[in-house]
Amino acid sequence: MKLEHWFENYNLLINKSLFILFNRISSFLFTKFNYFINLFVNAGYLYLICKVLKESLLTSFKVGVDLTAVDFYYKKSRFKLVYIFLNLYNNKRIALSTVPYNNMLISSISFLHNSFNWAEREVWDMFGLFFINNNNLRRILNDYGFKGYPLRKDFPLTGFIELYFNNSISEISYRPVQLAQELRFFNFSSCWFDNSQL
Repeated sequence: MKLEHWFENYNLLINKSLFILFNRISSFLFTKFNYFINLFVNAGYLYLICKVLKESLLTSFKVGVDLTAVDFYYKKSRFKLVYIFLNLYNNKRIALSTVPYNNMLISSISFLHNSFNWAEREVWDMFGLFFINNNNLRRILNDYGFKGYPLRKDFPLTGFIELYFNNSISEISYRPVQLAQELRFFNFSSCWFDNSQL
């Protein structure tokens, strides 16, 4: 049996089994893209679905690979979370997409997959999405005094405060961002062309 035929049969089996398992508890959408299965799930059943995907002999997605968030600033459902899992036996991946409650709350699955502990901390630090039952939500990329969430679309590119070294007291301090700039004169002429001919 060729690999492509085996993969098609495997995908049919996975799709049928997931359809039977999740028919009553979730709305879902299967798409196949480059040997990758995408599944949209309801946030209320995320923990249960992840547990079934991990512990079922039929699926065996035991490795949590990645977690990321996407900010759709102008939509009613502003944030979308994407979890990626790996089946080591068959080298197959599945992506679970979900939308948090009230654009802020999502249940933590770090008790099922320890690898998501760091990823949940990163999503909380950069997007401000709170993971219920994760007792290790601390800043991981920003300092503890940082206000705001830098990967949100409404966060300004320059931020609100800046860090600088104060020479008078010899310590690092914060101050509001100042975007003062001197008037510049730009010379757009090129040394490669004779500007009189342009």
